[in-house]
Amino acid sequence: MTAGFDVFVSYGHADQPWVRALAENLERAGLHVFYDEWEIGAGDVLVHRLDAGIRDAAAGILVVSPQALARPWVAQEYAAMLTRTVAGRQRLIPVLLTDAELPPFLAARVWVDFRQTHDPASYTTRVAELVAVLRGRRPTRPAVDGTVRPPPDLAFHPEGPRAMTVTVGWDTVALTGAAGTVAEGRPAGLDWPAGQVLAELARVRARRSATGGIPLKAPAAAGRVAGDPVDGALRAAGRMLGERVTSNSTAAVMESSPHSRATPRMWR
Repeated sequence: MTAGFDVFVSYGHADQPWVRALAENLERAGLHVFYDEWEIGAGDVLVHRLDAGIRDAAAGILVVSPQALARPWVAQEYAAMLTRTVAGRQRLIPVLLTDAELPPFLAARVWVDFRQTHDPASYTTRVAELVAVLRGRRPTRPAVDGTVRPPPDLAFHPEGPRAMTVTVGWDTVALTGAAGTVAEGRPAGLDWPAGQVLAELARVRARRSATGGIPLKAPAAAGRVAGDPVDGALRAAGRMLGERVTSNSTAAVMESSPHSRATPRMWR
């Protein structure tokens, strides 16, 4: 505007410290703000200065709180700004400071919500949003490039395999990673069924040695291809040792990290 204001600020004086900071931030952003402390001084006629401020402002913001809506002067300023807004001569933007029941005409307008600005980052975001609205800017549309980009809370960064070390002792089994011990527990130990699994592995390996290293094929079950009995015995022994050596806590961690690479350490 050539001789006027970009925005008129209407508020209740109970919210003055917060509103003063907002007006200062809008002014720093390059907007010419009608804020009563700056525009009304000793000897001025209050009504005339408020009339001129509302009349000469391209937009008006009403800082909403229960205290503000209960103030008679705020009600008068709201009525004047709404009249100009309906006539198409001004934009009226509610700025929500705290929860309050909005008048119907005000509730029908899109607001800028400061109610959850409990940290500097969120406050700065809302101020930037308000500045953009007052300047008549809208969010830009993305360029057409054929890509699909997930929202920020769904984004992930693949870590790749995580190296861990399984240390097995007579009384303790521990799983450690780069940050130290991840889980620790007591191994279950070997019992008679476990011994039978190891004995079966020894038998099939002995039979292979007796045949000069020629793989022996186990009889194929119905619907299955015959396999190497040594391979099957090794798999069974591996499953058994995994169950008997690892504790419940270390096994749970390894199961929850399918891409981890565990390096075993010898019994100690």
